Amino acid sequence: MTDMDLSSASRRGTGVFRPARFGFGGEVRRLSFVATVLLCSVWSSVAAAQATDGAPPEEPEVDVPGVRDPTGDDAEPPPKTTWKYPEGSSKPVPPPEKSGTDDHWNQGDYPVAPLETEVDPSLLGFTDGVYGRFDGDLVLGLNAGARFAPDQGYGGLLSLHDFSTVGLVTAFVVNPDDDAAEKSSLSVELDLRPLFLPRWLLDLEQGPAWLDLFIDSLSLGFGGYWAKPSGQEFGDSSGLVGSVGIGLPLSGAAEGFWLRARGSRRFDTEEHSVFVTLGYDLLFVAPWL
Repeated sequence: MTDMDLSSASRRGTGVFRPARFGFGGEVRRLSFVATVLLCSVWSSVAAAQATDGAPPEEPEVDVPGVRDPTGDDAEPPPKTTWKYPEGSSKPVPPPEKSGTDDHWNQGDYPVAPLETEVDPSLLGFTDGVYGRFDGDLVLGLNAGARFAPDQGYGGLLSLHDFSTVGLVTAFVVNPDDDAAEKSSLSVELDLRPLFLPRWLLDLEQGPAWLDLFIDSLSLGFGGYWAKPSGQEFGDSSGLVGSVGIGLPLSGAAEGFWLRARGSRRFDTEEHSVFVTLGYDLLFVAPWL
């Protein structure tokens, strides 16, 4: 029986069985092709993932109320339009172009989007403890009020201090009453406010502002006075005087309106008086500096 007969018999299921030839080379080629396709697919996926990781993430845009959009086509957009600004970005929004009629920039030209991490010091009660007292080395106080004493009167008080610490205080009081034993008086004192600089250096100025300024306004004075007794000349009565003063800042700052009270004692006559005044403190830099 020939090989052809055996092969035919095996296919018919009769005669001598002979297995068919197995194409091993063709199977290897097919497996190689499938493996190559799989490797290319995996490599493409890895490359795409790396490209996605390297690209910067897209930042969502949020609307900031009250800020106009500089990219709009309208020259004067409605007031409620907003400026697109990347959320969480630290880059400030560029200001709009300056108009030819403007001679200065306004703070409103520089809108900045609020950040979640932004902290407003005023909300935390933060204070430097100075309250404007370093805006000038000299403090000029102009005050007017009334004196409460056995011989009452009204008048003015003028003060000049260096860095709210040491200075001079002058008070002039008149009494228009015909029965007054003292018609007028003038006092000049060296005045010391000892609490401000030590408390500031020790970081004890923690606010609120009115309380720190109230405590620091405590003053000690010592000097002399000259008075005009009824029926006599001015200066016929004189002597030494000491005083203690305190003040309440009505504006919450060093410069502004103050309500003050100053108690005095004349050492020769042991006479006491209280001078209550309302005035204004003005800070400025000494012209000789």
